[in-house]
Amino acid sequence: MSGSVMPVRQQIVYVIAGDSLASARRYVDGACLSIHSLRRFHPMASVVCACDQQIYAAVRDTGHPLPDLVDRLIECPDASGGPVHRSRHIKTSLRQRIEGPFISIDADTLVCGPLDELFENPNDVGFTIDRFFPDAPGFFPAWLRPFYSRLGWPPTTRYFSGGIFQASDTPAAAALFSAWHASWRQTVEIGIVSDQPSLNRAIATTPHSMTEYSESFNWFVGRADQETTADTRVISFLASQQEMAASYEALLERFAVDRIVDHDRLVELTSPGTAFVRQRKAWSRQLWERLAVGIKFMATRYRLRDPRGE
Repeated sequence: MSGSVMPVRQQIVYVIAGDSLASARRYVDGACLSIHSLRRFHPMASVVCACDQQIYAAVRDTGHPLPDLVDRLIECPDASGGPVHRSRHIKTSLRQRIEGPFISIDADTLVCGPLDELFENPNDVGFTIDRFFPDAPGFFPAWLRPFYSRLGWPPTTRYFSGGIFQASDTPAAAALFSAWHASWRQTVEIGIVSDQPSLNRAIATTPHSMTEYSESFNWFVGRADQETTADTRVISFLASQQEMAASYEALLERFAVDRIVDHDRLVELTSPGTAFVRQRKAWSRQLWERLAVGIKFMATRYRLRDPRGE
């Protein structure tokens, strides 16, 4: 119809970097599983995968199923350094690489329900709080204080995650990403490769409107066995055998062997009431509190690098 406005397609972005398919299998194959879970709830969404040169060439040259699962595969040849550096380089500059509003989701995730609340965000950006360290869920982690101090940055009140977020196509969102990337380059100089310290610095220092999403959109399989609920929308794992749940590892292994998604198992894992048993025994909260204090001391005295190992 003349004069009608075409609806904007919902857009989801994944970032993958690695030296080879073998070394990045958990992320490349994990992204495939995440996309399959996403399509259950958003079959018409536009899925974009932003890759470094190595993974871009690998998935195209080897017949990996990833290119057939996405609407666009973007090569980011400007990303340099090791695979983790390249991944963070791409993520912190996504707003400059992607046209239109988008949601960014980590590759080591499973989508359990509709994400309409994220797509319908009226603000410039939207984030969930970070719950990686149980000694201070959602608040500034103790280990980061000496690093912030070395950069002359004051601690933030809240501490947000870069695992899943929404970015509108606005000047304020673009400015936040520019500040994020610039701050990330500063943290790399003192040994922090993780993108979250710089993200929280950018959130604290740029003018923008932000929505804080509930933890149901970033339900972290963390330091203890957990069970999904009807509100769970995105399950976030860590793509390492020591951290992820055994059932998710089994799903990955099946896909790695025969490139077949066990859809029955996938539906089971993304249904309310699913219990995730961690691969290794969880540490107690008291041990994590002691660890956080020890990391802060060691980082201050010996200038250790990022304790998250990223």
